[in-house]
Amino acid sequence: MDTSTQLLRDALVSITDPHVRAVRATAFAALAAGVLYKMRRLRLMEYGIIEVAFGLASTAWTSTTIDNTKSRIDVLVILAGCVYLLVRGLDNFFRGKAEREAAQFAAITQQKQATTS
Repeated sequence: MDTSTQLLRDALVSITDPHVRAVRATAFAALAAGVLYKMRRLRLMEYGIIEVAFGLASTAWTSTTIDNTKSRIDVLVILAGCVYLLVRGLDNFFRGKAEREAAQFAAITQQKQATTS
């Protein structure tokens, strides 16, 4: 087990008091959400790649944990969530790519105008 996984386990899983665990998990989730939101605002294309990777990993994990204790509707709902992650990731990737290309085109156009003036 690597160090970061061990730290996360020590910080959340090994806590016996459920209230303390809930507070720490919520704080961790809020911090992670803030970092990811900032990344999404600044680097949309890369954020989309991470989102697609997480959607694929979630789909793979879900497919390996399906057993007879889950109803069909449970499995469908979970897989629908995975598909949603993939769609959002692809949308963010291509929107970020288009924004980057538009910014590059605008910079080139501005540079050409400056040299011809």
